[in-house]
Amino acid sequence: MANGLTHRDGSPTEVAVRGRELFETTANCASCHAGPLTTGGLVLPGGGTQDDHPIVVPSLVGAYRHTFWLVDGSARTMREAVEAMLPLSNTTLEDGEIDDVARYLDELTARELFVLASTPK
Repeated sequence: MANGLTHRDGSPTEVAVRGRELFETTANCASCHAGPLTTGGLVLPGGGTQDDHPIVVPSLVGAYRHTFWLVDGSARTMREAVEAMLPLSNTTLEDGEIDDVARYLDELTARELFVLASTPK
């Protein structure tokens, strides 16, 4: 599935491929956002951007469709969301690397999965 940032066939750009590699390794994002849905339902007790309340780590598939990110809505761009979460992963990235991870997330569509139904636990 393509969006306005992917290649027309839905495949990721070179920037997004670099961002995915960082997401899965150096940036340590996949420690919380794991698996094909980029979440395992991990609950952060008083973690994330909501210090007082537990939150469930959300899926990032299709996150490009949002107009704001993070539980408190404080990030207005994907880059701001990545920057805000880096301290939680004990990671430091260069500016270009942050851009690469943000681009990966902006291109993360349902191209690799097709959800037929979803029911809450």
